[in-house]
Amino acid sequence: MTRRKTSHDHQEAPDPFIVVGLDAEWVLESAGKNLILCCQFCVNNADTGAKAELIIFLKDGKRITLENGLTRAMLVAVKQGIIAKVPNRFIIAAHFTRADLTTFKDFKLFKRSVGAVRKSYATTDRPLQLCLASNEGPVRCSATVVDTMMLSPAGASLDKLGKLLGVPKVEMP
Repeated sequence: MTRRKTSHDHQEAPDPFIVVGLDAEWVLESAGKNLILCCQFCVNNADTGAKAELIIFLKDGKRITLENGLTRAMLVAVKQGIIAKVPNRFIIAAHFTRADLTTFKDFKLFKRSVGAVRKSYATTDRPLQLCLASNEGPVRCSATVVDTMMLSPAGASLDKLGKLLGVPKVEMP
């Protein structure tokens, strides 16, 4: 009796190593109330070094969902040829996630899926489960959330880290 061999020719290549940088800008509007100006995304394909950037300017401070922002950023990356398709797994990196993640309209829906780590948010047990739109239809994704502040010297601002790495922070008007 012989074993039946299965062809592996039909299997897709694994997802590239994708890191999505995330940042939000806001101004203090009134006592305890922030006006969100924009959300910035940078989809970095670590396998090729190529990246696609997107800034979503918010009208009248109307917030978007995390899935909406990530979908738009991924579709820009696909259009620019940075990635072939929306990946099933990727990393979301932000500097001080406690400030950036809370700017999204659906934060209350996913906040229990991220852990509180040293006064910020990061995935600790399981990745964040998301559903992003793509040209082929909805894509179920797992996203690991990391806070770069936890990886940097104590008290280092994003501006200071950018200068150390030779990447100056872009000032918003």
